[in-house]
This record gives sequence, C-alpha cells and structure tokens, in this order.
Amino acid sequence: MSLHPFRHLTWVALLLCGLNASAQTRTTSPAALVDECPPPKPEDCLAPKKRAEEQERAERNNELASPQVAGDAPLPPQGGGGAPPNILRGPLTVRRLEFSAGLDHALSRQWVLGGLVGVSRGRLARTQIEEPGPVSDTTVRTRSTTLAATLSYFPQPAVFIDGTLAVTRTNLQTARVVNDNAEFNGDNVGRGVALSINAGQVWRSGARAFVPQVGLEYMDSRTDALHTTYRLYSEVPEARYEGFSVDEQRQKTLATLLGAQVQWPQSTGFGTLTPHLRITWRERLWMNTNTVTATAPGADPRQLDPEESNSRRSLALAGGLVAQFPHGVSAFADLGYRRGTNDLRETRLALGIKFER
Repeated sequence: MSLHPFRHLTWVALLLCGLNASAQTRTTSPAALVDECPPPKPEDCLAPKKRAEEQERAERNNELASPQVAGDAPLPPQGGGGAPPNILRGPLTVRRLEFSAGLDHALSRQWVLGGLVGVSRGRLARTQIEEPGPVSDTTVRTRSTTLAATLSYFPQPAVFIDGTLAVTRTNLQTARVVNDNAEFNGDNVGRGVALSINAGQVWRSGARAFVPQVGLEYMDSRTDALHTTYRLYSEVPEARYEGFSVDEQRQKTLATLLGAQVQWPQSTGFGTLTPHLRITWRERLWMNTNTVTATAPGADPRQLDPEESNSRRSLALAGGLVAQFPHGVSAFADLGYRRGTNDLRETRLALGIKFER
C-alpha cells in the first residue's frame, strides 16, 4: 500500500493558523495584567498574574507521559508462529503502568525546554483457536525505559506548540501455552525512536477550560528476532526443546492525533488542583515495514501480517488529576482506556512528577 502522508499536513497547517488567529482575539497575556495596573500600586496585580501563569502551565501539557508512546513497540500479538486462515482470535488486551519524572526550564516567555525519564511495565495477552487445531494463550510482559526531550513554544499565552523526541528500550518476555500441555518461552528486545508535534489552545469559561489539540507522530521501531524453547508439562521442567522463531521486525509509522480536554482548575491551600477528562482519536496515515517470517521445526514457514501488530485507528478516553505545589513542583495521575482495530483493548495508568525552573 502506497500512501503520501504529507498531503495530510495541509489541514494541520491550516488548523494551526486558525489557532493562532483566534488566540489573538480571545486571549489576554499575563503580562498585560501588570501593564493595566495603576502606577501607584502595580504590585496589586502580581497575584492574579501569578495565578494565570500557573493555570497555563497546568493546562498546556498535563499528559506528561505522552512521550512514552514509543513504548508501543510492534509485537506479533499471537506470540509468533503465524496465523493460518481458519483462526479465531480473542481480544488483544493490554495493561500498562507508567511512571515519569520531568524537568521544564523556561528559556524565555515564549520558549520552554524540557526533559523526561520514564519507566513502565506492561502485559499483552491474547487467546487464539486454530480450527481444527490447538488452542493457545500468549502473554508478553514488557519493561520499558524512555528518555525524552521536549521543546514548547507559546505564540500567544493560551496557545502552545509542543515538540517531543523520545527514545525507548523495551525488554519483552513471551510465554505461549498450547492446549494446556506445552509452554513456549523466549526473550527479546525492542527499540524505538519517536518524534511528535502537538498544538492546541486553551478556551476558558469561568473556572472551566476546554483544550482542543491536534498532532502528528512519527515512530521508527525495531524488534529483535525472537527465539523460543518449549517444554511439555508431562515431562520434567529441565527438558527443553527448540521452539518457534520470529524474524527481526523494523517498522516506521506516521499517525495523526485529534483530541480535546475539559479541565476544572481549583485553588487550594497548598496550590492548584486540576481534574481533567480527555478524548483522543489516533489514525495511522502511513506504515512501512519489512517482511516478517515465523519458523518452527517440522513446520512450513509463515509470514506474519504487519497489520496484526499495529492498530490502524483507535479511540481513547482518560481522566486524571494534576496537583501543582509551590516552587514549580507538580504531580499527576492519569487513567485511560483505549479501543482500537485488531480488537485492541488497552488500560493504562500513568503517574508522574514534574519540576519547573
């Protein structure tokens, strides 16, 4: 399939222009609060100026774990071995727990440079039935580490453009049980580099805020070859035999993201609490991948379908809370659920902390 993803950049550019134009007519710079103060006591306006700046920081990027998207390294969801035409698959269920720590440094009133380190653990599981043939349950456990750099630009106080470069390494442990009498095991490593750009605007209505966002995400990932061994439950655990193998996979994807958040900043005795709800639509625009072959002793080789390891589109719902404390310290919790093609069902809990200088 041959696509030209850069044709889709036109409407993104038009939308960004629209965001900038509307920001000029609907937003007020925090600095203007000081300029409008009467000369005798300008310090009276410092308190509202400080509150406005804190709210902008909370709302322009409260999904701090977003650079960890590179942790979704492509995997054969059935654990290798390929798939004959007459096969029934259960849903691909994913559970992920993430933690990240970040640091933002303001270069000027319009530019902010940031860094992030994140760790996560995950579990992918799927059941498949070959008719007639075996029933297999596959589980892939993941441990990921992510390093990311971010650069944010504020053309207007309530308009933001965030760029992110993230590098992720993922350790994969695959276990596949066939007919409850044999188990295959193997370990391999996935690596990914992701580049994304995200833009949005904060629209206020009293204490509430609505934040529409649009973004592009490019990811280049590689998963090392997987070699497994198997044992029979009827034999001693030490008896191991050569199992199936899956070739190295290299994959490049370009996707667009459309999302919106609703937030309710609230002042407290220790700082600001911001509950939020978010919806995100992800659409893959383009994908380039190599041919991946699975082999096993005494069986014909099978080619794996790249569509099986990457959802073309998905819809995610999430909610959480951002807590801002004095001296530029904030923490967040975010719980989300995503449904996608290939019957993807993912639950994700992200926790994190950020420091601002």
